[in-house]
Amino acid sequence: MSMSHHIAQLCEIFCASSSDAETLREIKHLASNPYRWNEAHELFTRIRQKNLAVSNPLLQAQYRFEEVCAKSLYNVGKYPAPFDPDSQYWVIPRAIQLAHTLKIDVNRIITIVMS
Repeated sequence: MSMSHHIAQLCEIFCASSSDAETLREIKHLASNPYRWNEAHELFTRIRQKNLAVSNPLLQAQYRFEEVCAKSLYNVGKYPAPFDPDSQYWVIPRAIQLAHTLKIDVNRIITIVMS
């Protein structure tokens, strides 16, 4: 499976446990539509603003996950001004961290990324 498919599945899991699932849903929809990956740059900016404005550790973990997902989707689209090239390598660690924070079984995350 592709990275974008994994991101969509991970967002689906996290949406059910999030108090602020709006940008998780946006990432999920972007991940499912490669023609819209260029929108991930602006979405990253909005997520970063939310992350900087919050002090809740749960939401901070979620927004860190969302940030690397948005960066990764934008980069895979090969658009101008890409984010750090290692962004995609942070998706799984951030997903595992968020799963721990939300008390979601990490095996669900591993099953998705190993498929």
